[in-house]
Amino acid sequence: SILLYQMIYLIVIFHWRRSIVVTRSVVVSSVVSTITVVISTVVGAIMLTVVIVPAVVALIVRLVVFVALGVTTVSSGLVAAVLALLSRRVLLVVAVSVSLIRVVGAAVIAAVLVAATVTRTVTVLSCSCANDEDEKSDNGVHL
Repeated sequence: SILLYQMIYLIVIFHWRRSIVVTRSVVVSSVVSTITVVISTVVGAIMLTVVIVPAVVALIVRLVVFVALGVTTVSSGLVAAVLALLSRRVLLVVAVSVSLIRVVGAAVIAAVLVAATVTRTVTVLSCSCANDEDEKSDNGVHL
């Protein structure tokens, strides 16, 4: 749904152009959005590499990443909508670039979170299977 949301803004950018004044807040918002995507991706990558973290910590990290992703999606969507009103080609390229960065960022974050969840699940399952094997081999016969 995030990718669909961003694609809608790309369509809006290409088809809806009117002249308005660009304010500094629009530019700052797009820069903050891009920086937050990078930070979210780094946090997701750290979570993937440190698979040993407890489940509660992993859950908190996932929630933080998803909240950051939601905030940046909304803010970048507003930025794209404002920039879509502009008729100059340079600003149109900026708007398209911001939206494409958001699409790629959302895809990377989703992939990292899925990989982290799968890796964590496989690790937990392999540990529990190894414990089951140890219990089966120790069938009460003691020397």
